[in-house]
Amino acid sequence: MNFKNLWKLSTLVFLFTIVISSLSYGQTVRYLNSTDGDDTYTGVNPTNSPLGTGPMRTLEGAFSAFADGATVYMTAGTYNYAGVGSTGDDNGYLIRPADPAVTNKSMTFIVQTYLSNSTVTLNGTGGDGFSLVIGTGTLTFQPTTPGVEKITLNATGGQAINLTSGTLDISAMTGTGGFTIGANYTTINVTSGTIVGTPTFSAANRTLTYTNSASLTAGGEVPSNLGTLALNPTVTAKTVTFNNPINFVYNGGGITTGGGTATVGGTFNGLVTLTNQQGAAQATATIVNTKAGTLLFAGGINIISTLTDNGIPINNNNATGKITVSGPLTLNQFDGGGGVSDNASHYSMIKNTLGGTLTLSGGISGTATAFGSGSDYSVARTPFVSIANTSTGIYFLGGPSVATTISGNFNSYGAGTATLGGSVTIQGNFSNVSGHTFALASNTLTLTKAGGAFVNAGNITSTGVGSGLLLFNLATTGTSWTGTGGLPNIQKDGSALLTITQATAVTGNVTSNRGGITFTGSDVTISGTLTVNTPSAGNNVVTITNNGGGALTTIGNVAMNGGGITIPNGVTAILRTTNYTQNGGTLIFNDGTLDIKGNFVRNVGTVTPGTGLLQFSGGGIAQTFSGGTNLQIYSFRTIGTNTTVTISNGSVEVNHKVNIGPDSKKSKQKEKKQKVKQQKEKKQKGKL
Repeated sequence: MNFKNLWKLSTLVFLFTIVISSLSYGQTVRYLNSTDGDDTYTGVNPTNSPLGTGPMRTLEGAFSAFADGATVYMTAGTYNYAGVGSTGDDNGYLIRPADPAVTNKSMTFIVQTYLSNSTVTLNGTGGDGFSLVIGTGTLTFQPTTPGVEKITLNATGGQAINLTSGTLDISAMTGTGGFTIGANYTTINVTSGTIVGTPTFSAANRTLTYTNSASLTAGGEVPSNLGTLALNPTVTAKTVTFNNPINFVYNGGGITTGGGTATVGGTFNGLVTLTNQQGAAQATATIVNTKAGTLLFAGGINIISTLTDNGIPINNNNATGKITVSGPLTLNQFDGGGGVSDNASHYSMIKNTLGGTLTLSGGISGTATAFGSGSDYSVARTPFVSIANTSTGIYFLGGPSVATTISGNFNSYGAGTATLGGSVTIQGNFSNVSGHTFALASNTLTLTKAGGAFVNAGNITSTGVGSGLLLFNLATTGTSWTGTGGLPNIQKDGSALLTITQATAVTGNVTSNRGGITFTGSDVTISGTLTVNTPSAGNNVVTITNNGGGALTTIGNVAMNGGGITIPNGVTAILRTTNYTQNGGTLIFNDGTLDIKGNFVRNVGTVTPGTGLLQFSGGGIAQTFSGGTNLQIYSFRTIGTNTTVTISNGSVEVNHKVNIGPDSKKSKQKEKKQKVKQQKEKKQKGKL
């Protein structure tokens, strides 16, 4: 062979060697056998031939010794925890590279059936099942035959999985019990990284804890049914995002934010259900935020109660923390059983305890639960939900184009604010304490509880006259509104009477469509217009009693289209307005006063004069008196400097007296002087 051919052959051999070496490096195959292996072996061969090359014995030893990217065939059997040696130390699996300088490492373990056994049991008596510290690496478990080989994590203490960093991929372990966490384990902790695929818990009430210092998205570690989810902040702010639905099914469980002082948040894009599956009637799981972050429930919350008093399933309990439910909040109930008689609607409270913000913008609704065989219900029952703002916090209720119905009460106990983001209906009692503001913006707040307790010592605001409405839709039983706090635009519907019992400033319009309104306080001021319409059925009378002797003043106008306005007997009450227009209904004076600053126009309708007074007091404003046909009044008076009244239409009959004067005060003073003069003259005549 000449030199040229020898050089070509040597080159080919060299290149072939490089290729083979590259293939061997890229496809490292190793073996693991808990029965015949030893951690002093190299793991190159499935049997120990040649000597020292047989399979390793422990999972820790294999991951530590084998190269990054290796594929390891793992025979079924029982594996003990061990960091070194061949017998196991029962301290839990600490899966990490042996070399501290290596921060990222990946490895795939393929489970093989061995001696008719298809299950790998990772066994021990203490410590965490997995403590995974592999940086950005991935620990993967796969079966040889999908659905056949399985893994069971079995021990008596610690956390089932403590994921410090890296990815645990068990997605290929399919079928029932593909990757099972034994009954003695109830907790998974995630500091960083993720789990791909979902393990099966043997223990029903399990806990998932996050102690991550950076935001992350939850993986397969989240089962569909969970006991407790603990978001425990470390030294930095972080958020955990959950994309799938979660059912919290145990009393005492739910979502908590505890430990440390850092900001913590959670985003839940799937539906979160709070209930319990413990048989006997007990309170549902809860959501409690004690940290400064935000818990966002974009997928909504479903509360399913089995107990009449279901407690506080949602509680924002931090001075700056937030709970936002942008998805729908729904309530359901069922008979809890367990020998507990239950024939009533269940009650839950949504509470903003401190100065934080609680937002319910996705709508609120309750579903009636049918009654029937095996249930204590005599009729279908609908659960109640109440809202409480107990400090200086902010409550946002309702959203555009969603139905928000609070079937229970609204209560405020501090100097906070409740703001409507859409129309809201409250079916229970309403309490707005001193210092608390209920801001309607341009939305409608509807109160429907006939005979309910409505208290407003705070302030109810809207964006202005005619925008933002407090609607009373009351049936069957009269209701009193107490408190001296300010009111926005008011509308009265329903057949029952509304009584406003204390002096109140109404910053908008007042419209009575049915049932009527009685004002009993003194000096009530309506910034807009008082409108009384013809009721669809029954009565609709607005009554001004003003027991304090003051006036009901409308800065705007009075428009009576039907129904009635009454100033009762036995009081000195005044209805003061700019313009009065009557297109129907009945105005009953009794002995009260109708004080007109603008015009009086009666087109149709009835006026019952009693012993009352019709008074014009424009003072420098040209006023029109258009009384219509056959108007009768008891007394007529004009007061105020330069008050001019033009009678433009109809006929007026005054039954008692007419007083035309520039100023009632001056007229009274003149009358008093005249009486004194007359008395003196009588005395002089007597002496003579």
